[in-house]
Amino acid sequence: MSEFPADLVAVQYELAQTRAQYAQLCASLPWSAEPHPGWDDTAAEGSRRDPSDGYTPEEAAGMQRLEERLRELAASVITHAFWATLEGPERVQARTALKYV
Repeated sequence: MSEFPADLVAVQYELAQTRAQYAQLCASLPWSAEPHPGWDDTAAEGSRRDPSDGYTPEEAAGMQRLEERLRELAASVITHAFWATLEGPERVQARTALKYV
């Protein structure tokens, strides 16, 4: 397998970092993006959710910013000119290997 171009490695690294930031943000947010009264249906369905105030405007903006950045970075990785230098299984193996560089 060929060595990866430095710019491709840099974008892949930023993509991984941004995914981690996104996951951390998601874990810190309320379960519902919009205000919701929640429910308690443990008797019938075995499910319960506490009320949610929804996301603050700042949280929603942060989520949108990270989602947009994730799309940009993913597009940069998958459309990089390096992939045209590989064919078939070699390309698949390289795409997988890049995630672990």
